[in-house]
Amino acid sequence: MGDARDPIPSPIPCLLLLLFLPAFAVSAFILVAVHNAFTLASVFLLSILVLSFVIWNVYKLRSNGTLLLFLNRTPTTDLLTAKDGQIVKITGCASCADLALESSYEKIERCIYSSTLLYEYKGFGSKMSSAYNLCFWWNLIYVERCIADFYITDIRSGARVLVKVSSDSKISPLVTESLIVKTSSRKKELSSTLKKWLEERHLSSESRLLCLKEGYIMEGSYLTVMGMLIRKSGVLTIVPPPEPISTGCLLGKFLLPIDVNGLVLRYLYRDDSSLSSSVSNQGCWWIFFDACTLCAPCTRTCPSYLIINFEEERTCGWSWSSPEARRVGACLLESELACVGWRARLLR
Repeated sequence: MGDARDPIPSPIPCLLLLLFLPAFAVSAFILVAVHNAFTLASVFLLSILVLSFVIWNVYKLRSNGTLLLFLNRTPTTDLLTAKDGQIVKITGCASCADLALESSYEKIERCIYSSTLLYEYKGFGSKMSSAYNLCFWWNLIYVERCIADFYITDIRSGARVLVKVSSDSKISPLVTESLIVKTSSRKKELSSTLKKWLEERHLSSESRLLCLKEGYIMEGSYLTVMGMLIRKSGVLTIVPPPEPISTGCLLGKFLLPIDVNGLVLRYLYRDDSSLSSSVSNQGCWWIFFDACTLCAPCTRTCPSYLIINFEEERTCGWSWSSPEARRVGACLLESELACVGWRARLLR
């Protein structure tokens, strides 16, 4: 998986410490000699500001705040005019390619990305009440992340793009893992499912305080992808960039630039403002169909979703004629999405 380089090199804090220690010594000497506390107060205030700036940047790096802010500020790319080798950012609905993943613990099928994190309690107390104090910490003892090639249908252009990753590709995922299992101090016995999962990975299944989190991106989810576009024989492919992407200085947020390695992948919730803004800027109606249940006369397999751009009279995902697309759209609008047999959602 990818990573983001620390905006503050490790020698910098040591250098700042070496600078501030003599400054404090000189300020203390001035305070004792001439009874002037202005210099000491100034040095103290300056050190607090510098320390806060360093802590703020490190915190934003660890929480992916800098990367998320950079991704939100980057404009969405128009694939119709994008050039080969250009760094692009698109938002759309994902679908599995040749290989579909299964989440590690919950066994959720038809995933394009899955991550599992296992933590062990290393606090000073054995009571879980101490887990809310400062005298505890959870140690990350196991990480499992997988990603497969997948397709994404761009909301803006309707183009279907292959996102291609290899086993050694660097990925920067912006996916929040949910809490799945958390043993308590009263009952440290592990469940049979958790024991089996640990044994399969050659991890200790002894009774102890554990916390397991898992995140995944299922087929049909909305994503934002940033990577390098490749055009070849009319096929659009997004691959991880060969060089790191710099976020630049975000002075309004007091953030230093960081270098992001690999493909950036962000999971969007249905009510995410980024998804709503991406759709509303197009000046047309987009309808996402969750399933096709009116395909009795259809002899071919229908996809799990369908996108219709009524303004440009074009359908994506499943080829329909424009009159039929308009007829279904009119039915949906006039009956307030009550078209029998279809489950649809208007994003605007």
